[in-house]
Amino acid sequence: MNSNTRRTFLADVGKGMLVGSLGSSLALDLGLSTAFAEEESTKLSFGAMEPLVSAMQQTPVDKLQAMLVNELKSGTDLKTLTSAAALANVRSFGGQDYTGFHTFMALAPAYDMSHQLPTDLKPLPVMKVLYRNTARIQETDSHNNEVLHTVQPTTLSKGSPGGPLLQAATRSADYDKAEGTFAAMAQGPVGEAFNHLQYAIQDELNVHRVVLSWRAWAMLDMVWGRNTHTRCCASR
Repeated sequence: MNSNTRRTFLADVGKGMLVGSLGSSLALDLGLSTAFAEEESTKLSFGAMEPLVSAMQQTPVDKLQAMLVNELKSGTDLKTLTSAAALANVRSFGGQDYTGFHTFMALAPAYDMSHQLPTDLKPLPVMKVLYRNTARIQETDSHNNEVLHTVQPTTLSKGSPGGPLLQAATRSADYDKAEGTFAAMAQGPVGEAFNHLQYAIQDELNVHRVVLSWRAWAMLDMVWGRNTHTRCCASR
């Protein structure tokens, strides 16, 4: 595969929640530019999940709850709704909106809370966060100005220490190099990519870096296997 996308990383390291959310939040912490070279106009797609993801971005908020209730009545489970909201969030914000990445961080806990409630109340914590998610996407017009763009993976030499390279790129505020290095690491095992990411996280400990990284990691089980068409040729 010639290129990787921050969105592909969502599907593959969430292989993805990590790069779409955490990679960009690190860039914010480090004051990196939000500009991307050679932006492509092709809209990224999540295949079978695309209609629901798009609905999470585009449904007017005054009609969102009714749409979600209809989805539940038609057999869509809370896990699927949460996954779609997460994908809509990272495609819209890529971790570059303060309220947006806080909303992302609330998705997994809301889903976990639903398991502790009576059957008729289970959707409530999830529905609340889904509403906030869509409302923020539309407030910022992010559904029309999505953040995720193609990233060309850097060619790493065999045995190259990816973590230190990523750390050096973030320290120098070289956004493109950092993203390319991270994308290259994402083509390997998920756990290893996450481990090497710790170099950048621990380089300047910040509550957003730490929490968002683990929230991204927590979303892997939800999104894994739902977007195989977007995966890069990586081993798990």
